[in-house]
Amino acid sequence: MKLISLLLVLSLTFAVSCTTNENEDKHFRIGIIQYTNTNDMTRQGFVDGMSSYGYQDGSNTEYLYFGNAYSFEEINGILDRIIEMKPDLIYASTTPASLRAYQKTKNTGIPVVFGPVNDPVKAGIIKNIRAPGENITGVRLAPSDPKRLEWIKLIKPDAKNILLPYTKNDTSSNITVSLISKVSKGMGLNIIKHPVESKEDIYEMIENMPENIDAVFMPRDGLVMSAIKEFSKMCLEKKIILSSPRHEQVIQGATTGYGFIGYELGKQAARMADSILKGTPPGQVPVETAEDYLFINLDIVNSIDLKISDIILQQAYKAK
Repeated sequence: MKLISLLLVLSLTFAVSCTTNENEDKHFRIGIIQYTNTNDMTRQGFVDGMSSYGYQDGSNTEYLYFGNAYSFEEINGILDRIIEMKPDLIYASTTPASLRAYQKTKNTGIPVVFGPVNDPVKAGIIKNIRAPGENITGVRLAPSDPKRLEWIKLIKPDAKNILLPYTKNDTSSNITVSLISKVSKGMGLNIIKHPVESKEDIYEMIENMPENIDAVFMPRDGLVMSAIKEFSKMCLEKKIILSSPRHEQVIQGATTGYGFIGYELGKQAARMADSILKGTPPGQVPVETAEDYLFINLDIVNSIDLKISDIILQQAYKAK
């Protein structure tokens, strides 16, 4: 029995040693395509998550990241550059980047992990959440923008007019517009839609804000959210609510939000990427959904003289 046990221990030790050596000999190339700077913390969460699974930047892993894209043309150019370098996997952040990553890689065999994407089915990235098929999977957002609109009404019951800036040709942004338009009348809210195409359009809108606005509702729109500083400053000066779908932007100056934590979503995507790099076909990895939280920035709330009940404050993920 002792001899058998000893042989078993030696066999297991040898097997672990061989696996470790095999992993140490591997070198991975991971492309990253990101639209605007709003998901910088999401990208950091992805890289940190990959590191926790043994993908060490500069050691056994090379990240093909060439900065953020700020137009659809830039997305295409960066993706072409990444694909030419034959990565083992591409991480795509936001709907526009993910859609173009899918379109450009579906015949290459390069796996793609996306996150966040508002609605990957409506965006034309996948056909089925449980079995995405082809070469792509990732992390989607829950359809919770109507709930975020509801939180504005709960926080400020007398709110009436909500300004909604959105990028006309951004699929994710238009999904937000559609969702909240369907529920706004039932809440007694008037949605003032303002289409934009560039940062300059956003700046002009901020300079010429309509009167009697009670809140600005930022959609899941990379371009609009990239102007968080300008929106925060304007809303603070006018003492109106600024609502964002992500935690990082509430820290940066939005009044409140209901949605995801970018850093945690990035780590969630990293776990899926690790599974794919270890051999699981991406089309067999079900799309996951990011968790939603209520966010409130108490500093801003106090600065705009907004009174929020303790019952609501107790439900917030983190009050700053």
